Amino acid sequence: MSFLRCALNAIAPALIESCGPEAFDEMIEMQSLACGEPRSPDAKERLVDALDWGRSYAALADGNLVGFASAWGFNIPVPGGRVDAAGLTWVGVHPSFRRRGLLKALLAKHFVNTLERGEPISMLFASEPEIYSRFGYGVAGRAVSLKLPRAAKLRHVPGSDQVAIELATATYENHGNTVKQLVEAAGQGPSARPGWTTPPNETELRNFFYNQKERYRSEEVLRIAIAYQDGRPTGYALFQRDNKWEKQTPAGTLAVNQLVALTPASYHRLWSVLLNMDLVAKVVAGQRPLDDEVLALLGNPRQASGSVLDTLHVRILDLPAALMARSYAVPIDVVLKVTDKYLPANDGYWRLAAGPGTETLVSRLSGARADLELDVRDLGAIYLGGPSLAWLAAAGLVKEHTPGAAMQVSKAFRSPIEPSTPYFW
Repeated sequence: MSFLRCALNAIAPALIESCGPEAFDEMIEMQSLACGEPRSPDAKERLVDALDWGRSYAALADGNLVGFASAWGFNIPVPGGRVDAAGLTWVGVHPSFRRRGLLKALLAKHFVNTLERGEPISMLFASEPEIYSRFGYGVAGRAVSLKLPRAAKLRHVPGSDQVAIELATATYENHGNTVKQLVEAAGQGPSARPGWTTPPNETELRNFFYNQKERYRSEEVLRIAIAYQDGRPTGYALFQRDNKWEKQTPAGTLAVNQLVALTPASYHRLWSVLLNMDLVAKVVAGQRPLDDEVLALLGNPRQASGSVLDTLHVRILDLPAALMARSYAVPIDVVLKVTDKYLPANDGYWRLAAGPGTETLVSRLSGARADLELDVRDLGAIYLGGPSLAWLAAAGLVKEHTPGAAMQVSKAFRSPIEPSTPYFW
């Protein structure tokens, strides 16, 4: 019996049905209860058109909406290629209906819908990673939450002093098109970070400029710094400062919401401006890549502090299509024994033969001897080229049956650029 049928049978008499914008008010009330978040008075205006209602599902009990999940369609960079992916979002279950299999049924419906659309992987930002790891999502992207002191010195980058910076109050009307072009440009070409997502629609792009913090008097409106080289925009930063003083000394924080740059000079110039704003004591930036260039630029790297957090979680839904969509840094010819408790089409023995400049072969085998044995969750974790399979093997999460296989597969899957995406969705 299929994962979807099992999941739906388990939640009877509840139903999983497609839903449209007419369900938004009930959905947002349920999400407020599920997540403990206050309901914004302008939530409907900001969000109802941001969702893809063709990918949205409601869990219904006695005609009431008690669960919800939606998704967006992305086409993302992966090492050596691109792949279509579903971005799972707005997942929630009413607190009174938890532990009844509703989440499992919603995810089963999402998996089936995604496969029917020909998208080999699903991605998400997890509110609680343990929840989604049960369903085969692996941590494929990690980021660092940075804290830097004001006036931290950066090493010189040629051309940085020729970059012009425009500072303004950030609005969608004035800056939306520029931001969109820069985010899209950063996701193209061989230097694009694996997993890079661009706004799926204009409403979601407009939400970049939604200034939830305006209600707090100590924090200013959202600002933007735009870098220009040769008269064209080559980078931007969205930021806010709080107005805080201690013992008649500025003690405020400048928070960098997003920073995207297409050239090293623009990147350097944007950071130089942000680090030298008056009346702040420190600069913080969340969700920066593990290999963020500012860490290389710091004259004194000990000035940086922060913490590592998980970002993109990847679930491989169509194993052969996913593995064939990317390239591999060194030659490999291995047999993988993959465990997938929910999607039998992925479960079993797979031969992966690939390498630079060669055609990738992914074929199912029977009665084979595996070189490596791993769960689909851990295959998803290494898919974007971030975490190392050798690291997972050293932790005991991947079984190596052929000595050296873990190291070779690690080299093949690894990306020289850490996975990242410019915003949470």
